[in-house]
Amino acid sequence: MDYLIHLLIEAGILLIAAFIFSQIEVKGIGSAIIAALVIGLLNISLGAILDFVFGPLNFITFGLVSIIINALMLKLADWLLPGFKIKGFLYAVVLAILLAVGNMLFQ
Repeated sequence: MDYLIHLLIEAGILLIAAFIFSQIEVKGIGSAIIAALVIGLLNISLGAILDFVFGPLNFITFGLVSIIINALMLKLADWLLPGFKIKGFLYAVVLAILLAVGNMLFQ
């Protein structure tokens, strides 16, 4: 049940970010939920591997590498999903920060 609530919160953050930034496109609520699900799966699989590999560098940079890894996962989801687009890596970083803050606030 907690995962479903977490998924809906992330989908809501994606929709709000798409409303605020014209460089982030989400086609609708269904696309936002699918994008949140794919982003979660990417973070669980590939993101965990990258966090392990870049763990020492992440420690040195006080966690900034995690933001870059999350932005890379967002760009990969952008590439995989037709209803979710992020124009530019900077906006992927901004969205990664928004998702991190949103997850921190709603946990």
